[in-house]
Amino acid sequence: MEKKIPIQNRALAFPLSLVFVITLLISFFSFPIELVMLNDQSYEPVLESEEIISRYPDIISELLASHLFGNVPPGQLPKILSNREELRIVLEKYIPIEWSLSVFKDLTGRVLDYINFHIPNSSLKLDISELKTALILKSDSIALDYISALPWCSAAVIEEYTASIDKQDVFQLPPCKPSEKNSRTFTNPAAFYIEDIINKLPASVTISGVMPYDKNKFESSFYYYSLGHWVLRLLPIIAISLLIVIALLLRPERNVMLKWIGRLLVFTSSFGLIGLVIIMIGFDQFIVLLVNRYLNDLIEGFGVLLLRLIQKVGYITLVWVIISMIAVLAFGLFLLLVNRLFKPKVISGNSSNGESGIHKEEVLPVTMDGENQLQKEIQPETMEEIENKEKEISKRKKTINTDS
Repeated sequence: MEKKIPIQNRALAFPLSLVFVITLLISFFSFPIELVMLNDQSYEPVLESEEIISRYPDIISELLASHLFGNVPPGQLPKILSNREELRIVLEKYIPIEWSLSVFKDLTGRVLDYINFHIPNSSLKLDISELKTALILKSDSIALDYISALPWCSAAVIEEYTASIDKQDVFQLPPCKPSEKNSRTFTNPAAFYIEDIINKLPASVTISGVMPYDKNKFESSFYYYSLGHWVLRLLPIIAISLLIVIALLLRPERNVMLKWIGRLLVFTSSFGLIGLVIIMIGFDQFIVLLVNRYLNDLIEGFGVLLLRLIQKVGYITLVWVIISMIAVLAFGLFLLLVNRLFKPKVISGNSSNGESGIHKEEVLPVTMDGENQLQKEIQPETMEEIENKEKEISKRKKTINTDS
């Protein structure tokens, strides 16, 4: 006879099931985050897309302009180079796309290595040595394009400038575009100055100009991120352990155990799927609401780049979470099906009595015949039985002789 589940086992299985539901819902995100979101190979297709590649020169030019003129006092900057936005636009034209792509791939790899605890340094830098060489070689073209974008100089300004042309350098150049006759007298000093300040740049620059952050606050946040990452890796093991404990508590009744665990898995995965489908419908808007406040301090191009990366890679991550939930849902349905197919049959008391009565009636004659036969074999025959047998034998012999 199958044992009954103790009442204390049922009472303990219920709160453990609630804890298991919460743990399993969070555990669904563990492997997709590790395999997709924290994997640099997931970002390569996004980084190489045309939409993202077109933003690299804009971001680098903003970063470069901030390092070129960000720390220069207003009085020490030549008036002709005071239009920082126009200079940034000109620099953007001369930034190689291939170099930009390789730089951002390297930057993404460094960030992921840091948050995966592969490197200890949190400083995010861009190697610009190759860019410096390319811009220095094109300093004349940069100066010419920049000055050509300025408004025309008035006749009075040109007259004042040409009157003392021998005494003027880049700091005396007016912030305007001269006539073609005086073009070289503007572009040459500007080109030399641009070449000089580019040459003074270090081989690598930090991205704090486009992504400012408080170092102390960042280190504190990273500490809590490390703890959360560690717990996220442990959650699948905790969820499996809870499921095993629940199964052991309900083991005395196998059908109850299978039904309980199957329904638990089906309910948890179904609840998670419904929530994720709602999020997937408006996923882009959901991400904007979630991270928009953190992107306000970034330059426009860099903020848009981060937003696109989060949206595209996050979408792929959620797809894998949904696949995990569907697998758990299928396993729960399989347990319920097994419980239905192999459910033990219960025999009622009346039917068992009836079957035993029929069995007794059928077996009884056989048993009686067997007993009579055994008694005859064991007990000796009487004198009368022996005489009767001899008479029958003699009659048979006479009959045979008569016939012959």
